[in-house]
Amino acid sequence: MDRRIAKTERAIREAFLAQRAEKPLEKIRVRELCEAAQIHKSTFYAHYPDVYALADAMESQLVESILAQVGQVKIEDLRSRPEWLTEELFRAFTTHGRQVEILFSGSRQGTLVDRVERGLREMTSRQDPDHWDDPVRRVVLSFCVQGSYYAFRNNCGRLEEGALVQVLGAVSRAAQNIGPLTHRTTQERSKSMIPTREQARALLAEAQDRYSEVSQIHGRWADHCRTAAACAEKIAARCPGLDPDKAYVLGLLHDIGRRYGDGHLRHVYYGWKYMQEKGFDDVAKICLTHSFQIQGIDAYIGNRDIPPEALAELTAALDAVVYDDYDRLIQLCDSIAGVDGPVDMAARMEDVRRRYGDYPQDKWNKNFELKGYFERWAGAELYDIVGHPAG
Repeated sequence: MDRRIAKTERAIREAFLAQRAEKPLEKIRVRELCEAAQIHKSTFYAHYPDVYALADAMESQLVESILAQVGQVKIEDLRSRPEWLTEELFRAFTTHGRQVEILFSGSRQGTLVDRVERGLREMTSRQDPDHWDDPVRRVVLSFCVQGSYYAFRNNCGRLEEGALVQVLGAVSRAAQNIGPLTHRTTQERSKSMIPTREQARALLAEAQDRYSEVSQIHGRWADHCRTAAACAEKIAARCPGLDPDKAYVLGLLHDIGRRYGDGHLRHVYYGWKYMQEKGFDDVAKICLTHSFQIQGIDAYIGNRDIPPEALAELTAALDAVVYDDYDRLIQLCDSIAGVDGPVDMAARMEDVRRRYGDYPQDKWNKNFELKGYFERWAGAELYDIVGHPAG
């Protein structure tokens, strides 16, 4: 890299870190950043399209540095010495402590552990794609990553580092030895949580028929679901560790609550309850989360057209749920799914803004963040994967 370009890059990043230490990402302005870095705005835009792209680049570099410090992780390491991984992760978080504290503060806090965990899963999936069929292994990896991270954040200075590392290692080893949870086969677990593709199509067809009987609008919501399912399947097929069949089913049924008629929040609530009653807990979770890229009931744009007790129940469930990559995937696909195929994300959000009178900026930004998240994972631009919008 040219020395002058490298100097400018360093100035931009140092200025960003200083500002990010003082305020949330969404409050940082390019003008103020350029003043601090002593550069023109045109110079900044020659490097990055906006502050979100800069943040993403710095976050990605930090995740890569943490994974590089941990080194090559083998499946055998997870089986035989999970305490080693926990200890190495803790030391890596500690080494990069200042950047971790700044870049992944506030609403970004959970993103770091998600990305580190996904990086480790991808690393080991290449060695044995079937290894992750057992969810207990996923739990152990999640504990190693998240346990070491939150121990780092919450206990540094309270307990001597060596003693803290020992505690983490011992608990990781104990978690690895949990056996009874693995007795059910993957097929049995899958059947209890999610329908087959054929069952999902039948559920959607029945819901469409029922909707047609009670609706005053007769919208093509089922076609929207079919587009979301097709997009989810294509993206999942490009992302190691994701199951395209599961992604398809979740996309197909995310709006199943429409079977109870027109409405806003009611389709979230009744879809969630309906899938719970059917025993399809994974689908129920998607029904709950798909409209909440920003987690929390206050982020909902439409009307709260359910009884107060249902609203209280939904609010509590939404506050308690832990998002995973399938929740994020369907949120993304919901934002680009038109009734006749994929649509431009910004255009669809503008349409929602026009119909509802508002589209919060943080939700707008989150959709583009999800787009970048899956593009990096898939190694391709979103619309090259799902197909470009017509026209």
